[in-house]
Order: sequence, then C-alpha cells, then structure tokens
Amino acid sequence: MTHPVVLDAEVTGFNRSPYGFNVVGFEAKTRINHSDFGLTWNTALETGGVLVSEEVPITLDIEAIEKTAQVSIPSLEGGVFFFCRPHAHAPGWE
Repeated sequence: MTHPVVLDAEVTGFNRSPYGFNVVGFEAKTRINHSDFGLTWNTALETGGVLVSEEVPITLDIEAIEKTAQVSIPSLEGGVFFFCRPHAHAPGWE
C-alpha cells in the first residue's frame, strides 16, 4: 500500500569533499499515522498503553554529490548513489 506524504526539508550545509567534488547535506522530516498504511495490529502492555505508537516519526539525513561530478572512489564503486537536484535558491547551486 502506498500513501503520499509531505517532507519538511532543509539544506544543512555545503562543502567540498576530500575527493574534490561539491557535496550538499539535507535533512527531511515527517510523521505518518501507521493505520494510513494498513497497519492496524496492536496489543496492550501490562504497564498501560499500547505496543505500537499510532504516530511514527521519520527523519532522513541525505548527502548528495553535485551531478556534474565524475565520481570514482574505489571504496564506493558498486554502491548506490542518489543524486538530488538542490532547491533553485540554494547558494552556489543555481
């Protein structure tokens, strides 16, 4: 089951990596209600309350490499890369 969610995101910083390419950091947060995704199971605890919270916080910490960078780092080859297009108003990334 899928359900669209809105992420509150912000740019956390820009830097040049030790390998010479530009990187940018992002943090995105949201909260979801697990029942919106079909999870309805729960059980009461002896101490009171329930085992599974109705609301689930989600935080994503993302580091992206500038798309024009030619990345060839032996320790990262074969890995998965996510390239993000920074917001149009991000300084230096127009």
